[in-house]
Amino acid sequence: MIRYRFESLVKKKGLSYRKLAEAIGLNFTTLHRLAKAKTLKDFNIRADTIDKICAFFNCKPWDFIEYKKSKEK
Repeated sequence: MIRYRFESLVKKKGLSYRKLAEAIGLNFTTLHRLAKAKTLKDFNIRADTIDKICAFFNCKPWDFIEYKKSKEK
């Protein structure tokens, strides 16, 4: 399962989603939805969005996206 840790990345930097959206050229709603999403099922992120976030934070995708093996039923 893919999980997002984007909200914690933004909080560490002390940024608002509005200021971040303006700085990287993304829609506020996109960033807010990503921050509130917990899994890929909640919000599907585009590769160009990941690219913009990584460029701004000077980070790698795995700094805010993680993979955990799903529990088999």
